[in-house]
Amino acid sequence: MTNDIDLNDAFTKTLMARVPKTQPSYPLVFQNHDGDCIEVLVSNDSYRAERVDSLVTVYVNRENGELVGVLIKGVGDFIQSMVERFPGFKVDIVDRKVKLECLFTANLWSKDSGGNLVRVQTYKRLRQMAENADIEIDTDELQQA
Repeated sequence: MTNDIDLNDAFTKTLMARVPKTQPSYPLVFQNHDGDCIEVLVSNDSYRAERVDSLVTVYVNRENGELVGVLIKGVGDFIQSMVERFPGFKVDIVDRKVKLECLFTANLWSKDSGGNLVRVQTYKRLRQMAENADIEIDTDELQQA
């Protein structure tokens, strides 16, 4: 028994009409203020997720180890705590937007890495990825949660 799809079926036609005809342009940035998280994808490569710390999970290409994206959890709370702990961080927030690489730098500086060179190198790679993609985060969207 085969499961052939009848492309002339009305339901199938309706579904297929909703499928985008073009590929999305990267980077893709998803800000979820309800979940207080940001997800960034810089390519459509197959990846595995690797947790770095309580804030960051990186998406790494299964074949070559390059960064494919990142999930940042608790980002609104993190920005708020950084502004409270280090008022100078406000300098990096321009028109209620902050460059993503500033968040990675701030998180790296805010915690003792205890000589964890893997964590430091991962954050350097994340900063470079964010700089290359020129991603800004809208802090207003995050504070609606």
